[in-house]
Amino acid sequence: MYLTVVSSDDLCHLYDFEYRNKDWFERFVPPREPGYFFFDDFKEHVGEHLAEQKRMKLLMFVVYRDNEIIARVNITNIQQGVAEIDYRVCQRVAGQGLATQAVKSVLDLCRDKYGINRVNAITTDNNVASQSVLLKNDFEFSHRDKDAYVLNGQSVDFVFFQKALGTV
Repeated sequence: MYLTVVSSDDLCHLYDFEYRNKDWFERFVPPREPGYFFFDDFKEHVGEHLAEQKRMKLLMFVVYRDNEIIARVNITNIQQGVAEIDYRVCQRVAGQGLATQAVKSVLDLCRDKYGINRVNAITTDNNVASQSVLLKNDFEFSHRDKDAYVLNGQSVDFVFFQKALGTV
């Protein structure tokens, strides 16, 4: 199992990861745009993100096991040492601590290699597993937006967290 920065070489594996786990992800997070799951649109979308990655506006990481992506972690909105984090783990490996481990590894890279000193995160109140990943990585609760989104017919709160990464 290994973590790597996303490149164009990962495109097919990344598409497979997103497509295979679409229903699983949509239990906990707002759905992707419908066009996201047409390969040509997906390729264009990821290509735009790869260009942003070259400009250090975002970073995309994936975790591979047996030539298959099983998790991804994105660092977005990088500005003046502050960024946001989001992550996904395929259903097959959920609950095994993989997200906690991947987030920790990416946070260490953010601090040590990319000069990021604070990371913010948003999850929903119904995504207890995501909140657990953040708390295990020493994120602190920041605030809550009540009834911020309707997900699968239910009103959910957005829950905000933050973490200071310190210095090397």
